[in-house]
Amino acid sequence: MPQCPRCSTEIDHLVEVNQYYHEFGVRLINGHLDPYPYTLKEYEVDAMDFPYWACPSCDDGLFDEESSVIAFLKGERDWVLI
Repeated sequence: MPQCPRCSTEIDHLVEVNQYYHEFGVRLINGHLDPYPYTLKEYEVDAMDFPYWACPSCDDGLFDEESSVIAFLKGERDWVLI
């Protein structure tokens, strides 16, 4: 299971933050990102780049490219942090 590069917690999913001001979990299923069927949080945010993916433990934004999310959840090392 991958570990958050910021807080070192083992995680099995990431939290996607998008332009609609809500967060939901995503997991890697058959090589594709699959969102959880429910919203984790809803809130208003200032202007920023969307979407990005955050650690569910420390809430730090980790990735802003889907390819990095997939590589990270697969346990590969070819991902780039934001």
